[in-house]
Amino acid sequence: METSPRTVTIFTDSTIALDSLKNVNNHGYLIEEIRKRVSILERLNWTIEFSWVRTHIGIYGNELADQLAEEAARSSDRTVAFNRIPRRTLYSEIEEEANQKLQKEWENCTKAAITKQYFPQLQDRLKLKINIYAVFAAMMTGHGKTRAYLHRFKLMEHAVCVCNRETK
Repeated sequence: METSPRTVTIFTDSTIALDSLKNVNNHGYLIEEIRKRVSILERLNWTIEFSWVRTHIGIYGNELADQLAEEAARSSDRTVAFNRIPRRTLYSEIEEEANQKLQKEWENCTKAAITKQYFPQLQDRLKLKINIYAVFAAMMTGHGKTRAYLHRFKLMEHAVCVCNRETK
């Protein structure tokens, strides 16, 4: 095994890649693969450094990498080198699909007419970070004992709930 230290500096114009490597909470597939390979090289007495460079300023290796990437993107006879979908992407797509289904159910629901006035789009409600308790919901919608209470003190004409049911 080689014992003399060897150093390699990897230059990139991607601040996202560098930030992702530094972020210990980022466990994306490609980031983890890079970390594994760096770890293997470090065990073999290599020192791996990452450094950011500005793009399109004439650095030969960076310009060559950009040129090769463009050629690969335009090539019709390329093989897929990476075909994994990040877990975050799947979660966000599933969440979006679920939200669309919920919105359709929300629109087709025959109940909650007053609540729908406040939140016609279910997403608007989901974005809010508020705790809605039963008492708050009853006051806002006019359901429950709120109307009967206000009627008792002559603050409302009728004790009838907005859904046309008498409350006691």
